[in-house]
Amino acid sequence: MAESSIDQLLETAKEHHKAGRRAEAEPLYRRYLAMKPGSAEAAHLLGYMTFEMGKGEAGLELIRRAIALEPDNAQYLCNLGAVQAHLMRHEEALESLRKALAIRPDFPEAWFNVGTSQFARQKIPESMEAFRKAIACRPNYPDAYNNLANLLVIEGRLEEAIAAYQQALIGRPDFAVAASNLGNTLRKVGRLEEAISWLRKSVAVEPEYRDGCKNLAFFLRERGQWTEAVAMYRRALYLHNGDTELEALLADSLRGAGELDEAIATYQRNGFVITDSVVMDIGGGFVMDDFVMAKELAKASE
Repeated sequence: MAESSIDQLLETAKEHHKAGRRAEAEPLYRRYLAMKPGSAEAAHLLGYMTFEMGKGEAGLELIRRAIALEPDNAQYLCNLGAVQAHLMRHEEALESLRKALAIRPDFPEAWFNVGTSQFARQKIPESMEAFRKAIACRPNYPDAYNNLANLLVIEGRLEEAIAAYQQALIGRPDFAVAASNLGNTLRKVGRLEEAISWLRKSVAVEPEYRDGCKNLAFFLRERGQWTEAVAMYRRALYLHNGDTELEALLADSLRGAGELDEAIATYQRNGFVITDSVVMDIGGGFVMDDFVMAKELAKASE
């Protein structure tokens, strides 16, 4: 095969990969590597794509092959660290990332990955420092601002967190995760109208974001907006069927909305039984039927 045709093989594989057509890209990468086993680029790209396809260990082996060919390539070392972190091998990940940063100190993705691994190790100050360094390297870095804000929330620095979430959303206005996180944090400081506006925006820009639906539903339930809460809990359950906590919150919201038969059915579907019924005087000559439900806890084995 002519040299130009071999090079075109790699370019075609990269085009398929970039477009998400991994099944088409994989055999082309492998053909290219069979003809050019010394290609660090092809080994790296195939390795990272293999990881994306859920084969982490095989991906690591290929990325290490690329690094053996080009040991001073910061991008390869950074991606090695990212895969190691995904496999929960955070000490190894940090070592790979330190090597990447020794070669390229202003590498924002490497600092971001350091922050992620340090957070997984429960090293909050180190994680926060790494996200700040990522932002210093790339001032418009929405993911780093969002993660930094999450850490500020953990530390109780809510106003600083709000400012960081806002920066994330300036950089990426359709960032559903940051919008939901901002809404939750605004709720905590009592800025309720702003909070619900951001929570609604989160599910508007990404209707299938389950946690966004759940967070909005919780807020609506808190405010007694039962019908909307029911709709949001149903959407969240559609996205994550079988979540017993969501089922219980849905049942409670159905009860608040006055849909008692459906509330009882939802409770019963999750192991609750009616233990009592009560009639409450709600004034003005009106009464309301209600019920008491309980769930038997599993007995500890002797």
